[in-house]
Amino acid sequence: MKILAVSTYLPLPQNHGDALRVLMMLRVLSDLGDLTALSVLRRDSTERDISAFASAVPNADVRVFRLSPMSTSSSPINRARRLFFGLRHLTPPLFYSPYSEELDEFICTNGDQYDLVILLGEAAGVYSRHFRSVRVIWDKANVFTFFCFNSVYNLRSIRQKTKFLFNAGLSYCFEKRVLRSAEAVWVTAPEEGPRLKSVFRRSPDAVIRSSIETSPDNPKRFEPTSRTLVWMSTFGYPPNWDGLRRLIIEAGQVFQENGMTLRVVGAGASDSQIDFLGRFAFVEYVGFAENLDTVFASAAAGVVPIWAGAGVKLKTITMMSRGLPVVSTPVGMEGIPSEAALCVSSVSQDLVLAVARSTEEELRDASSRAFVAVGKSFSAAAFREGVRSSIAELSR
Repeated sequence: MKILAVSTYLPLPQNHGDALRVLMMLRVLSDLGDLTALSVLRRDSTERDISAFASAVPNADVRVFRLSPMSTSSSPINRARRLFFGLRHLTPPLFYSPYSEELDEFICTNGDQYDLVILLGEAAGVYSRHFRSVRVIWDKANVFTFFCFNSVYNLRSIRQKTKFLFNAGLSYCFEKRVLRSAEAVWVTAPEEGPRLKSVFRRSPDAVIRSSIETSPDNPKRFEPTSRTLVWMSTFGYPPNWDGLRRLIIEAGQVFQENGMTLRVVGAGASDSQIDFLGRFAFVEYVGFAENLDTVFASAAAGVVPIWAGAGVKLKTITMMSRGLPVVSTPVGMEGIPSEAALCVSSVSQDLVLAVARSTEEELRDASSRAFVAVGKSFSAAAFREGVRSSIAELSR
């Protein structure tokens, strides 16, 4: 079977959780057939990155394409060009940030030569119009239209509310169009099924949870006597930054009264974001950390304060896989059993107090529950079996 997998932005392990899902997906697909994996260079990609990507999927024909001129920077002119493309094609402009005309031309010429096409992520749907006589699967992180409206309701920033409201209508047109061309659609969490059906009157063909490599035994990367909570994420994703700001502002007094520290770990923080974090004595800004185990080892728990978004959060299961107790909002626990967390609450203060008031035994119990939950539902074996069985069902 000849398989074509299309992803946007070169997926590398050090990138965000979506990239890890893409890499795992490509490895599974390469075992199922003759795989051609297409991807797009990031703005800062190097030859070393290309080699690392090819090495990560050694059994595939890996092809990497350059960004289109309008996608190479965020200059006002390029943003205007992406906006024009978005309005012209009824597609959210942000999906043209990782767009490649070279990739588009390759698919237009060769797309129908394959037996099966997997579109990895929402933005890959941009290329769906070229597939007419081939089976297409759309592997979606979430229902983006729902995510847009959810962000309008839950984000605090007026600027971000306006941005997501603008994208909601375009996203509906885009998703509806791509779904018509897809024979099957996969989502990452059970909660996405009812959303897909309510918005587009279509149920997902499979729920394939993202996976993460785990050790046989709980590594227990935490310190139950610590007064430190770890926040880990990327700064460029609006719901992440919005949630972090909200936690700091709403629970700042609780942090101070209980002698707690918030350790902030992640790449891509802007100067203004770093300046904001520096205003609070209880915040310890780390930035990008090469070794997460070291970061976790001296913390009592991880915190996932996110009020907008959808799908399984890789940051949540990453912390749980290290045996780190987790406190989270309900959105941060989507697709994960709530009992796996030390505390699940929409109230910022509750998340901090849950850690401050927990005994060592309670933290150790939460660590064990988290590790077991990840091993049961998010193992590499479960992911591989989900992909294989879903493709086999489609081929019948």
